[in-house]
Amino acid sequence: MGALKNVYTVKLLRITLGVFFVIVGIFGIMTNVDESIFRLTNRNINLEIIFGIVEVICGLLILLGLFAFSSFKAVSIGGTVVFIFWLVRIVLTKFVWCFSMRNDAISFSFRPDFYSWLLTLAVELIIAAALLVVIKKYD
Repeated sequence: MGALKNVYTVKLLRITLGVFFVIVGIFGIMTNVDESIFRLTNRNINLEIIFGIVEVICGLLILLGLFAFSSFKAVSIGGTVVFIFWLVRIVLTKFVWCFSMRNDAISFSFRPDFYSWLLTLAVELIIAAALLVVIKKYD
């Protein structure tokens, strides 16, 4: 009975992750919509659109893997690609773009503040861990 529940749990995780990435991807493509804590903060519209397109495609692959694909390779590949992009997003938004150089000094600023930065980082790491669960389940 425990194994049966585990299968449904991973399917629910796949559905929610797929829907999440489709939504965040669409919002990334739409330049007039704010993605809240999931926006890229360097004001680069082209990069936001690229991330958005990849997130929509990978979210659809994760969702379509439930119904359309006879093998789980597409889910695994889509999950791996979005996992890599998600890690890149975390590194860029939480570390690289938080550094600034002024007057020969390097500083790190938590955006918008330390508590929000830490909470957002935790949420983004939870999403990355959920992606890993889906990828490993269907490897």
